[in-house]
Amino acid sequence: IHGILDTRDEYGPGSAAFTLGKVGTSYTDPVTGRRLRNFGKLYRPSLPAGFGRRAVAQADFPDQHILTAELETPVKTTYGFTNAATTLIFVAASRLPGGRTVLTRISSLLPRPTGIGPWLIAAQSNETTAWATGIGQAKGTAVLASLAAARLASGDAIQSGVSYLHQTITLDPATLAALSAHGIAVATEHHK
Repeated sequence: IHGILDTRDEYGPGSAAFTLGKVGTSYTDPVTGRRLRNFGKLYRPSLPAGFGRRAVAQADFPDQHILTAELETPVKTTYGFTNAATTLIFVAASRLPGGRTVLTRISSLLPRPTGIGPWLIAAQSNETTAWATGIGQAKGTAVLASLAAARLASGDAIQSGVSYLHQTITLDPATLAALSAHGIAVATEHHK
């Protein structure tokens, strides 16, 4: 799973702290079982939706654990920014002793970003690429949460307990129309 966020999007301090807190920490890779450093390995995949070849770094995000367990196959998550320099800064900071502290301090001194920009989430396998993209990641998250809440409020049967968005929202015509109305494009591409 590849995620690309725009550096101008106005995220809350909790989101920034979560991402910065990962820099230089280690986790067990679901694919290889080896210990890896967050933002330690750089990739340049070809991404859909006009994003082209982008720098992304392997990072420990919850999606890989949730989907690895649910799909019973290892899932790897990577993360990058529309501004390639920011992605490279995260990779460099992960490799330097004290890099996270320096990056966190620099982040606290810089003015908060303003504006919104494009985001992409893409799940790729050998056979298929499924993706969603829009402008303003925080807005996109709010739209998805709103659709999930509307489904719950309508009384649709959802199992009790913890449900993830991908279990709550189906990509039926009504959902696709609602996403489109909010500027979110969704597609699936099959590879030959």
